[in-house]
Amino acid sequence: MCLVVGTPRGFTRSVLEALLKRGSKVVLTCSNQALAHEEHKRLSSLYGSSQIFYTPCDHSDEKQLETVFLRAIDNLGEISFIVHSSANDPLAVSSKDVNGDIKKVNRKLDRILLKKDVDGLKRLGHFATKYMGKQNGWQGGTLLNISSSTELTPGVDLRSG
Repeated sequence: MCLVVGTPRGFTRSVLEALLKRGSKVVLTCSNQALAHEEHKRLSSLYGSSQIFYTPCDHSDEKQLETVFLRAIDNLGEISFIVHSSANDPLAVSSKDVNGDIKKVNRKLDRILLKKDVDGLKRLGHFATKYMGKQNGWQGGTLLNISSSTELTPGVDLRSG
């Protein structure tokens, strides 16, 4: 059973679909209910309604996120794979932030993205350890973190220096 935390678009959407293609049961949770509902409907029609489940959740709220973990375990059994995408929410900047040197604006946005990535990874790492960790009687598992830069960087050629 897999838990996908994040908005189903870009690389996260590809990973979500690959999990379903291999026969995994997947619980999708994200705060963008309209997008998640449409993706849930599409994937249910392709892979069956017993393979993909959606539950809304503000991924930055630890109580909501833990509730998703507990429901998933209660309804579907042990979690063996977690995918976390930190590229969930659009960045908000004020008009004051975009005035002046564009390099300063970019650095500020980079700091915001990095903080979101680290905070999200800490949150999911904590729950992965708690609900998959062998020290807690579970079988262990995998946590795949997809950073915001993975989702937001189009057409990067990794072969170039």
